[in-house]
Amino acid sequence: MVANNKGLKEVNDTFGHSYGDMMLRVVAGVLEKLCPKPGFLARIGGDEFIYMLPYTDDEAARGQMSRIREAMSECGNFPFPLPVALGGATKHYPQENIDDIIALADSRMYYQKKQIKKDGWR
Repeated sequence: MVANNKGLKEVNDTFGHSYGDMMLRVVAGVLEKLCPKPGFLARIGGDEFIYMLPYTDDEAARGQMSRIREAMSECGNFPFPLPVALGGATKHYPQENIDDIIALADSRMYYQKKQIKKDGWR
């Protein structure tokens, strides 16, 4: 049985880059389906994506992340659940620096990524 806390690097090392690319296409497809306009979705590197959701409060953002996690857990045809680490942050005021908001979301995502590697995907 394959460990269930595989990140993209481990997937590539274990199953090959074509398998990792297939996994990324599945993840991107789920994100495109669940991330409606006027949101902005982009891959920023490796297995990391950014999704900016204008005019969205904390509660709605948490709900969106929950829907993404649920959809990823239902993706089949993989010998392990797709490991999705999500981090969110909300820009409440116009004077807040968007780079600071993105850094906070990134920090939260990395924290979750560490937990997944440590504890395994749940």
